[in-house]
Amino acid sequence: MYRIFGPKMWIAVTAYVAAAVASMFAMIDYNPPLGTAVLMVQAMVAAIFMTPLWRWFWRRFPLLNRLVFPDLNGEWDVVSTGNYPRIRRLLDAAVRRADPIDMEFAPEDELPELSPIHLRPQCLMTQH
Repeated sequence: MYRIFGPKMWIAVTAYVAAAVASMFAMIDYNPPLGTAVLMVQAMVAAIFMTPLWRWFWRRFPLLNRLVFPDLNGEWDVVSTGNYPRIRRLLDAAVRRADPIDMEFAPEDELPELSPIHLRPQCLMTQH
């Protein structure tokens, strides 16, 4: 998730959580060693973003799907295209089984069709 949010967002979240932890300690009149405070902040951030808890946030606040990124868990219908027919045509032209073709400048209707590839991947990063 680091790459999705970027360093500025992580710094802001960590600073916010650190301020919340410091406020919590101030309310109970406890001054822990710095290492303990850092550990608590890391544990809170990890509990939110590395467990199913983050999915609760995405369901509770649907705007996060547009602002940050959508919840990618689930099954997806994916259609991609492969260029193997075009590669095959170039290989055939190289051994003179087909006429030469310039893939860069040939009109689209003269190129071999791209082959569709249908996939149904599952993304299960966290369970419900």
